[in-house]
Amino acid sequence: MIAGDVGDRDQHAQRLVSPDGYRRRRSPGRGPRAQIVADIKRALVSLVDERGVVPIVILDDAQGLRDYLLHEIHGLCSLDFDGRDYLTLWLVGHPLLARRLRLQQHVALAQRVIVYAPLVAKPDPALVGAMLEHALAAAGAPPDLIVDDARAMLLRAARGLPRLISHLLRLALVLADEREQPRIDASIMNSAIILLHLEPHSPPPLPPAKPRFERDPRSRK
Repeated sequence: MIAGDVGDRDQHAQRLVSPDGYRRRRSPGRGPRAQIVADIKRALVSLVDERGVVPIVILDDAQGLRDYLLHEIHGLCSLDFDGRDYLTLWLVGHPLLARRLRLQQHVALAQRVIVYAPLVAKPDPALVGAMLEHALAAAGAPPDLIVDDARAMLLRAARGLPRLISHLLRLALVLADEREQPRIDASIMNSAIILLHLEPHSPPPLPPAKPRFERDPRSRK
């Protein structure tokens, strides 16, 4: 679903939507919530009209947000006071987040969700390879950073999961730096796979077959 650290996440969200976390001078006759909404509206209008910027707020690990913060986020997503888009909010998290939004207490926020985009495994090796090439090019990495054998090991161990590919690449880069190697070879990638416990598990050996004793033919009827 398009919608930091766990400890910081709640604090940032609370500063964004809660009167206790947003210290501004109040206007006479206004309560704290009304003042905060007015301040947010004024800031958004300034960004959109004066700078031509539509803010994007990304809350990671959003499945761990407290219920009252999800309720306040609905109010933040309702700032549609002249028909224009002033804010894009991404809630990023575990599939548990989508299940939480189906609860009755969060139905109002769920109605504000425009796109659900689950990140599923990519079974097509060509697609995963293209994603890897794009990520390396965007990071300015040399095209021969990962040797062919290591690349094949990476794609096989990650099972098409982008997060696992990222974890393996990060760890492999650390290992290559520790070994003072300019490229990620099969040995480095194998070490990263083992450290992340992604090595294929071989089935346990079968116990030896028990000897079969011949039965006395006379006992058969």
